[in-house]
Amino acid sequence: MLEETRLFFAIVPDEAVRTAAQNVARDLRMKMQPGGQLTPPELYHITLVFLGKNLPPETEVLMRAVGRRVSGTPFTLKLNTTGSFKNRETVWWLGCREIPEGLSELRQYLHEQVVKAGVTPERQKFVPHLTFNRGSNTPLMHMLFTPIEWSASDFALIRSVSNGIESKYEILDRWPLSDKVLNASRQQSLI
Repeated sequence: MLEETRLFFAIVPDEAVRTAAQNVARDLRMKMQPGGQLTPPELYHITLVFLGKNLPPETEVLMRAVGRRVSGTPFTLKLNTTGSFKNRETVWWLGCREIPEGLSELRQYLHEQVVKAGVTPERQKFVPHLTFNRGSNTPLMHMLFTPIEWSASDFALIRSVSNGIESKYEILDRWPLSDKVLNASRQQSLI
């Protein structure tokens, strides 16, 4: 099978958040027996902007330039609810009932800058989520669990490579979240 690459901007949890999310995922999987397979915790992330599949290398260079120009306010989100999506397969996820303003603003501003750079990202309703199980045999109802606090202080450009059996992620670059940088970036974009 041919490899498929995907490119996206995301926030990536630190080790403590990854471990806490993995524990919730294991508990849910044990209780509910969904089938499919757990997502390895090193792949946990929340996608901000999905850029596409099998893009040319020039797009990575262009998106690194976009990443350097964009930032946002650091924010804390609380993973505290579950859910699922049915695409090609049913995926189970952890998400947040309330989307922090800093997350919404970062995602919106990043999306605008990607479009200005000439790339048309996938446009779907933004549902911040961390996928933890793929190929489930049943949907997962929304349930609350003890919140996992996640302090986001940067965002990343990630390339995923899948051979149809497993995926590997490579963080191509990371940028800090800072009010100062965000305001400077917005002022430059107005010029």
